[in-house]
Amino acid sequence: MNEGEQTGLATMRDCWITGGATFDLAPAAWKAIAGGASPDEQERRLLAIAAQALDVALRPAAPKTLKRRPPLPGLALPMLPERLRPLLRAALKQAADARRKTRVVTLVASRGFVLHPMDWMPSSDQNSPDVYAPWIDWQASVDGERHTRKRNSQRKIGMSSIPPRAASRWPICAGANRPRREC
Repeated sequence: MNEGEQTGLATMRDCWITGGATFDLAPAAWKAIAGGASPDEQERRLLAIAAQALDVALRPAAPKTLKRRPPLPGLALPMLPERLRPLLRAALKQAADARRKTRVVTLVASRGFVLHPMDWMPSSDQNSPDVYAPWIDWQASVDGERHTRKRNSQRKIGMSSIPPRAASRWPICAGANRPRREC
């Protein structure tokens, strides 16, 4: 939309604010659309066209510093089923600090699923399961950094080092990973 059309729209808006008719101020193409109706209907049609023109034509342009990022990489495990996401969100809400949220995420990963990125995204300073390494690298790519993940041998043994099938036999008892017979 050029400056002349923007000025015309501003003039039409001012007329509507003061209660005046704007049919005579409308562009010729708009008059052709609204022309065969009653005066009230003409104003409604012009108002609808003007609203669409403002919504579409006057969107702010993206800043020049904005850079296109590659899409979020896929992970090795499937996403948590949609029907379980509300329960997961409630569990994450109850987990007050980042350490407890990471424990919830680790439990879900040990069961063979990953979280939806709108529910939780790992950060480079969190001790998140290794399955989220592509997402951490994706986030770091903005800064041009490449974070390397710690190997399981370098980190404290936790639920992420237990295979998913074995993890179902290892309940979390009082915050520790112990076999069933010790709980």
